[in-house]
Amino acid sequence: MPRRLISTDLDGTIVFNGTISLRDREAMARWRAAGNLLVINTGRSVSALEHVVVPMGLEFDNAILYTGAAIVDADIRVRCRTALPAGVVEDILDFVEGRRASPSSPPGWTRTCSSTTRSAPARGC
Repeated sequence: MPRRLISTDLDGTIVFNGTISLRDREAMARWRAAGNLLVINTGRSVSALEHVVVPMGLEFDNAILYTGAAIVDADIRVRCRTALPAGVVEDILDFVEGRRASPSSPPGWTRTCSSTTRSAPARGC
C-alpha cells in the first residue's frame, strides 16, 4: 500500500483554546501507525510549535513553519530555511513608516493585486 501524507494547520484546525483534543491526537497517531506521514503547517515559530505539540505529546513527521520559511523534522530540528532577500524588511519598514510611497519588489517578483507574487512559476496572491 502506498504511503500517504496529510498536512494540517494548527490554530483553528486542530488547536482550540491552546489544546489538541484527545480524539484528534488519537486519530493522528492511528494515521502515523498505519505508515502514513503527518505534516504540520503553520505560521508559528519553532518555539511556538514546541509550546503546543510537546505538552500534547503530538508526534509528527515534519512541520512547515513561518508560513513556509522553515521546515523542521520530528525532533524539531530545522532542516531547511529561507530568508527574505536583503533589503526587503527595510523597504517594507520604510513604506509602513511613510518614508516611501510604495514598497519595491525584490528581483524576480512582481506586484499584482496589492500583494507581491512570484512572476514564474505563478503563485496566488
